[in-house]
Amino acid sequence: MVLFDKYARLRKAVGAGTLHSDRDKILGCLQGHVKRQDLPALVAEPATVAGVQACVQFAADKKLPIVVCSGLTPRTADGLGGKMLLSTVRLVSSPSFLAENTRLQVAAGVSLEALQIDLDRYGVRWPPLFPVPKAASIGALISAGWHGLRTWRHGGTLSHVAGLEWVDGEGTLHEAGPETSGTDHVDLLPFLFGSSGELGIVTRTDLLLERKPTQRAACTISLPQVAEVTRIISLVGLSSPSPDVVLLLDSGVLEIFRGVSTPLAADGARAIMVCEWSETEKRPALPYAHWLDGAREIEEFWKELFELPSRTTQKYPAYLEGQVVLPARAFADFEAYTRAFSHDANILAALWGTIEVGHLHIWLLLPEDEPRLRQQASHVLEKLQDFSVQLGGGPAGKVAPGILKKLALQRSSWPSGWRVRAKLKEQFDPHTIFPLRDPLTKNMFA
Repeated sequence: MVLFDKYARLRKAVGAGTLHSDRDKILGCLQGHVKRQDLPALVAEPATVAGVQACVQFAADKKLPIVVCSGLTPRTADGLGGKMLLSTVRLVSSPSFLAENTRLQVAAGVSLEALQIDLDRYGVRWPPLFPVPKAASIGALISAGWHGLRTWRHGGTLSHVAGLEWVDGEGTLHEAGPETSGTDHVDLLPFLFGSSGELGIVTRTDLLLERKPTQRAACTISLPQVAEVTRIISLVGLSSPSPDVVLLLDSGVLEIFRGVSTPLAADGARAIMVCEWSETEKRPALPYAHWLDGAREIEEFWKELFELPSRTTQKYPAYLEGQVVLPARAFADFEAYTRAFSHDANILAALWGTIEVGHLHIWLLLPEDEPRLRQQASHVLEKLQDFSVQLGGGPAGKVAPGILKKLALQRSSWPSGWRVRAKLKEQFDPHTIFPLRDPLTKNMFA
């Protein structure tokens, strides 16, 4: 029998939410082997914004670090020792469609799968939501700075977020977005996007929607030489209307689809470009193009393409992943460097994703999940992300540890945007209860 509960006041403040301080219940929220030193002090699942504020205010008063998760998948205990694990899994509500279904307000804990169901019901789409990441919430997507594939005409994710609501490190509720800025305020939305929870917890988002297209056209372009990428992208860019999607897949990805009856298994191709247009059935004259026949074939094609992760893990038990941003003119040089450097390290590499706007993903495929191989792959990833800087791009998303160490030593030379972020960190998280974020993201070298 517990005679004294030091979290009694917080339990009352959380209200409809839940608070786990019992060891057995905490273990039920985690996965994998949990060492004693990695056990969090408590797990909080607030169900309201007021509950989130209460948790943050308690943590600020106790100088208790907070780690935020969506709660849609069990979390490993690494780095949780003595901290509060705050899950947004119960921070949900029915989405509110506004302005003739052109805007959507949704709680940050709503899963992306559930959001897609609501969008389909109203015949609208949120352009960046393609494909739907599994077991993620809308708040986690914004916090991670995630980019989908529909970026060529629509732009990145941030251009389709009208605003958001968030709780800072003292429990104060704020709003961010273009409509909140003015002569006395600076719009903090770009700093919150991809912040990994460094400045606070996102509680609600306001998204910009559009009607689902009634017509679609799509093609795959099998390139015999990677050097052709720049020329073909120029032709694609001149097409009218502009495509929604321009996706690149290198020979490493094509190797994963070898032996499968699909346009992605084209013999002799060194790279494949996938393009899709909305509200048109017009087919621009493009060399090497194979056009998909109708909406059903297009849907089947994307369904098969989105099986890439599962196909990869079937062939390769483990892979290390990183991202870069890259201009179109640099893809051929980056691909050649990737092929040469990964070959020297005896590691298979695959490149896929978007260029100009969005993320180009680097997968380093490992025959087994072994520490020595992961360390070697991490060195390769560091070299590749470092090379992307020389080509006018830079690392994004998941970054090699070696680059993080290098930047930590160069703190005084950080770009002005990161110095501003450091000031915002002091202002909105004075007790440093949220995790410090490494100075690595899209455009950090600009």
